[in-house]
Amino acid sequence: GMLSDSEPCRYVYTVAALGIVLNLETNKQDFFAGHTAEITALAHSNTARLCATGQRLGRDQPRICIWSVDDCTECLRLLGHYLTIDLLEFSMDGRWLFSIG
Repeated sequence: GMLSDSEPCRYVYTVAALGIVLNLETNKQDFFAGHTAEITALAHSNTARLCATGQRLGRDQPRICIWSVDDCTECLRLLGHYLTIDLLEFSMDGRWLFSIG
């Protein structure tokens, strides 16, 4: 989704197992490649400047990756789900991440 209060203006989306941040001013893409299976859920926090992505059940246990929208580096990896991650959502203040899967 659109990162509305980010400077420069950016759009975050996924393709297969990649998280992509598109800079709409320069038309440059940055990639997050921390998943081993298709990404099935995406959430972002403008407050914390983070994205969270969750993957489907594949050869590896499903994981949730939390990563920076500024440089696409992984900040945290969460394990513990045994089914595909269906939904992710940050709290309004960006301190909490809720997951279903």
